[in-house]
Amino acid sequence: MKAGLRAVGGATVLAISALWAHGQAPVADPRAGPAQPSEWRAIPTGTTQPLMGVWGRTERDVYVVGHGLILHYDGGAWTSAAVAGRLVAVWGSEHDVFACGDEGLLLHSRDGGAWAVVPTGTKGNLDGVWGTSARDAFAVADSEGTILHHDGARWSAMTSGTAMPLAGVWGSSSTDVFAVGFEGTILHYDGTRWSAMARGTTQHLTGVWGSSSHDVFAVGFGGTILRYDGARWTLVPQDATTQFLTRIWGSSAQDVFAVGAAGTILHYDGVRWRAMASGTREFLSGVWGSPGHGVYVVGRNGTLLHRPNR
Repeated sequence: MKAGLRAVGGATVLAISALWAHGQAPVADPRAGPAQPSEWRAIPTGTTQPLMGVWGRTERDVYVVGHGLILHYDGGAWTSAAVAGRLVAVWGSEHDVFACGDEGLLLHSRDGGAWAVVPTGTKGNLDGVWGTSARDAFAVADSEGTILHHDGARWSAMTSGTAMPLAGVWGSSSTDVFAVGFEGTILHYDGTRWSAMARGTTQHLTGVWGSSSHDVFAVGFGGTILRYDGARWTLVPQDATTQFLTRIWGSSAQDVFAVGAAGTILHYDGVRWRAMASGTREFLSGVWGSPGHGVYVVGRNGTLLHRPNR
């Protein structure tokens, strides 16, 4: 089997981490209009390696992870640290930051200290990480429904109830966590166990974020956007794109961003989704913002974009 491919339910599918590393071929999108002036500013990064994930505590403490490196912004300048391995996602709490990636790689830094490798017990590609604190964090992988939980001392495997590859995780609290993955898989954790949710799509899902427990979005292949209202998931009609959407983040229910293939950035204002001029055709794989201070987007070939607050 070729690198980056995995057998799922008798079918061979491309692993999420491989898609993000090399990009998915952009689809011909008849909805794309003429080029518009970009609302985003490109930030030089000094690398052509894929940048995969972005997260920050504040606008003066931002982390970007990618293949073989971690970038950090302190409010004045960006610095780069070389690491061994390909990182895909990053998340942190008040004192701790976790970065995860291929073959079970998970790095930890506390209070800005050196990055240390943390044992995870899996060789699956860790594609998503999120938590409520350093004593209550979750990571998901693209191998047989792997979900790990950190209790402050160690990472341990949870029973997910699925064998599907998982790519994204987010929650509103320790008793309200969502994980998404291949073939429309959506799981929910209530603080005791994970259970499958009815989702209304068979498209691969790779990103999840919400403004509350009763307002959650999931995104994935083919421009798929789902929304959860606390009772059910429904497919969101939108005419902004058919490109693969990788990640989603928002500052509120009326200010949500989704990013993806071919430089796609969508914005939701609480009424409708619209395509934004990103100024790039690169494959975009991560988005995060500091409410009131702007939004960062990362992608292939060292792409780092910033949109100031408006």
